[in-house]
Amino acid sequence: MKSRSVLVAFFVLCTAVLALFPLSQPVAAAPYEPWARWFIEVAFANNKPVATMTVEIGHDNRLGLHIVDLQKTYELSCQETGSLNVTNNVAVFDGNSYLTCEMPVFQDIVAELTEGKLKIDSTCDCKQANGEVDFAFGDPSENPFFYMEGLQFAGPKLPVGPDAHYSMTVDGVTAVSEVFMPNKQLQHGVSEFLQNGKQYQMLFELDGTSLGSSPTAYSGLLKVPTDQKQFFIGFNPDTGEILQGTLSYLFIDPGCVGHGGI
Repeated sequence: MKSRSVLVAFFVLCTAVLALFPLSQPVAAAPYEPWARWFIEVAFANNKPVATMTVEIGHDNRLGLHIVDLQKTYELSCQETGSLNVTNNVAVFDGNSYLTCEMPVFQDIVAELTEGKLKIDSTCDCKQANGEVDFAFGDPSENPFFYMEGLQFAGPKLPVGPDAHYSMTVDGVTAVSEVFMPNKQLQHGVSEFLQNGKQYQMLFELDGTSLGSSPTAYSGLLKVPTDQKQFFIGFNPDTGEILQGTLSYLFIDPGCVGHGGI
C-alpha cells in the first residue's frame, strides 16, 4: 500500500526523463515499457479543502520494477455545495454538504508531459486500487467518501445498531469489509483491490488491523477510465447519498498503470 504523501497547496517535482522519454526521440526507441499513473489526495489545511492530483510517468526495468521518471502534482479546484464546517483542519459533513472537484484529463496530461510520445487509452487496467481515509462516523448513512465513474470508496454505517463497514467499487465490482464498531474519534480506514495473477484480492484495514472482506476475491480484469474531468467528495450522484461525519484526509489511487505508445 502506498504511504500517505505530504500534502501541499501546490507542489511540482520534475526530474529529467533520461532513459525512457528523451523527448527528442520516439518512445518506440526506449528499451523498456513506459507507463503512467495518477492518484488524488484531499485534506483541509488552513481550514479549507485542498485537493491535489499527482501524475507519475515511468518505465519498467528489466526486473519488472516500476521506475518513476517524472512526477507532477496539480492543485484542483473544488466547489462546495452546502456549507462545510472546518475546524482544526477537520471538516464536518452534515448530510447536506459535499465537494465537486474538477480534474485535468489524465490522457491529456500524459500526452502533454511526453510531448505526445506516450498516449494512454480511454481506460487502463486496475493493478492495485487503494483508498485511505481518516474519518469519524456520524448518523447512519451510506457515507460516500469518493465518487468517480469506475471507482467509488465509502464507509456505510448501518441504520440498526452502532456498526459500520468500508466498501470499495471498481468497474462495477463491490467489496465490503466485515462490520466493526466505530468510535467518535477519527479512525484510519484502508480499502484495496490487489491484482494477483488473473484475479483480485480484496483487503480492508481499520487502524492497522485487518478486516475480513466479502467477497475475498474476484476473477477477471477491471478497468478504470482515464478521461474523467470530475469527481465528488462526500456525494454519490447515483444514489443521492451525502456523507455524514468528520473527515480530515482522503487518499485515492485507482491503481491505473496505463501502458501505451505512439
